[in-house]
Amino acid sequence: MNNFYKFVIEIVKIFKPKHKNWVVSTLLISGLGMVSQPWWIPYLNIALDKVISSRPEIEYSGWFLIMLSIAIHFVNRIEDYFQNKLELPDYTPIKGDIQSVTERLIASSKADLLTFIGMPGSPQQPEYLNLRNINKNKEQILDVSDLAAEIKTTYSIAIIAPPGTGKTTTLLQLAGKVLKEGVSVAIYIPLSDWSTYSNTFFEYILKIASFAGDGENDLRQLANSGKLILILDGWNELDTNTKKSAVVEIKCLRRNYADIRFIISTRKQAIDVPNIDLVMEIEPLTQDQQLSIARKLLGPDGEELLDQAWRKQGISEIVAIPLYLTALLKNNKDGNLPTTKEEVLHQLVTEHEKEPERKEVLRELFCECHKEMLTAIAIEMTVASKTTLSESKTRSAVSRCGDLLSEELRSIQPMKVIDGLVDLHMLVQSGSEKRNLSFQHQQFQEWYASFKVEELVRGVEEGDKSALTELSENMLDVPFWEEAILFTCERLSRESQQGIIAVAKTVIVTMAIEPMFSAEMIYRSSDAVWEQVKIQIRKFIEKWHSKGRVDRAFQFMMNTGRADFAPYIWPLISDDNDQIHLQALRAGRQFRPSVLGSDSDIHKQISVLPEPVRVNIISTIAGENGMDGIKLATKLAREDKSSKVKVAVIESLQFRRADRFVTEILHSVSDDVWSILAKKGYSNEIVDPEASKRLQKEQQKLIEAKNNIHQKINMVLYDCANSPEIGV
Repeated sequence: MNNFYKFVIEIVKIFKPKHKNWVVSTLLISGLGMVSQPWWIPYLNIALDKVISSRPEIEYSGWFLIMLSIAIHFVNRIEDYFQNKLELPDYTPIKGDIQSVTERLIASSKADLLTFIGMPGSPQQPEYLNLRNINKNKEQILDVSDLAAEIKTTYSIAIIAPPGTGKTTTLLQLAGKVLKEGVSVAIYIPLSDWSTYSNTFFEYILKIASFAGDGENDLRQLANSGKLILILDGWNELDTNTKKSAVVEIKCLRRNYADIRFIISTRKQAIDVPNIDLVMEIEPLTQDQQLSIARKLLGPDGEELLDQAWRKQGISEIVAIPLYLTALLKNNKDGNLPTTKEEVLHQLVTEHEKEPERKEVLRELFCECHKEMLTAIAIEMTVASKTTLSESKTRSAVSRCGDLLSEELRSIQPMKVIDGLVDLHMLVQSGSEKRNLSFQHQQFQEWYASFKVEELVRGVEEGDKSALTELSENMLDVPFWEEAILFTCERLSRESQQGIIAVAKTVIVTMAIEPMFSAEMIYRSSDAVWEQVKIQIRKFIEKWHSKGRVDRAFQFMMNTGRADFAPYIWPLISDDNDQIHLQALRAGRQFRPSVLGSDSDIHKQISVLPEPVRVNIISTIAGENGMDGIKLATKLAREDKSSKVKVAVIESLQFRRADRFVTEILHSVSDDVWSILAKKGYSNEIVDPEASKRLQKEQQKLIEAKNNIHQKINMVLYDCANSPEIGV
């Protein structure tokens, strides 16, 4: 639409380039018209007589020109309106003392960071998470310290991860690290909050209390000097229109300030961030990181509880996600562990509500209908594809919900409800000029929204056509509803036979709308749901899949994690051509070992493959997948007699800093594996003290065995270069 307005403006300018002094122009033209009638009307009449043979007598006067001038005036006003609407902010940098500006803005940003971290529900994760550089030509593992150095030479970085993995935590840690260095100013901007204002990023920053003494000229100067880093959190939380506005804003800033830097976080499924130079994916927590968190929270009891979680089927993947690990440790001290993400969130919410003071308030203020209120707010947010609602829209959602529930609730003022939810830390408020509301984490919003999905899924099972229409048209292919739908699948499929049938019917409906998402629904649902749908799904796959090709049907099968598809999977992942078997292993959202069958079936199939294929398959499973993949690769490497397989898997695990699994493999390797690792310089990288000491001895033997002095010097220098004290 903006392009249309610009086109109209340019056309108008052809006829009237200057229009600012419209009042003078109107008076002058109309006055001249009326005064000069005796001179120009006769000539106009003669001219018209030659062109038009028969015409009515018309009295010409200056009023004609007055009307014309007024018309032009309105055209000018319209042009001015749209010109101002499209006009970009003035980005001209203003000169000043850059050092003092930098120091002042660093102090402001530190104060803002402390304020944000101190808010209820803000992440308190102490561990530095690992990040994988997934650029095709360069793959490496970094942490926040490395990322702070990387941003000095990279203009834009995207941080991607699944829900609850620690995107916000990582960005806050990164901002703190950059500010501590004192060279650049890193400013954290939650995009869900920014989206509620019609402001540029600079205008939004200056509305924050911590930046009250700063001005837009300061920000321009920092941006122009390459000392400004904008950390934008939650790209996936923006709706389509707001994303377009953010893209325009980013492009304008990059065009006007060539050295400004951006770090943007988003979910893995929503990588539509513009003009990104580098993509970093947050890795799941390693077992050592999980242990560190468990010890800090519960001491020895935390270690014991975590050990139980590692041994329990289905839960080992969940504890690799910071949000769920923390919740699980806090709420399962009795060792009775849940098996799904939905159960963990349900426990967290229930424990939060059980506290005596909260329980009393919930009963008195909400008549124990707070869940319905929060669900109504979550639905409002999710329908709008937002994670933040203005106070007025939140008030409307609460009011509508109260009207539906009871006469008693209708008498409660919506503002009293909102204030109560904020006081109980069930909602978080933000914003300086106007109050905005959000949940402590997007996963809580999605959990509450899942109860609306559950209502519709049950309706589908009962034959309600309106429920089927709403679910199909408004939810199943809308990314913002995805987690809410998956939570519903986890909960209902483990609740009752009716719930199982309801989820099964929804899976079949989804197959016709978004097959890849239906595969995810199958994976997150109980085995009982698969028993209900597997015959139909198999028939569908037989028609859809082209044998011998890694097509969308193959990706679907990989995503389900169902062993029924193993006969389709094995021929491709065991192909001698490494291009084929590597493409097959990387086909799904994430490799799920369960799709290959039981452990004994997997060992039987892999053990007969050629050594080069085994090296590729097992090391790829170790290096590019979740905790289940790491566990499987470790077990296969221990059982495999090939030194090359063991070394390749150890290198993949070491790259991911999965130290406990590396140590586990090293306990069962032969002398030639130690020798190969020593040649590769791993003596300074292996964490286990005994293994490191053994590798140092092996390396010394290799040095002494070299007859050529140049080779000895090279080995010594290589060892020094990789040591923690001298490392390059």
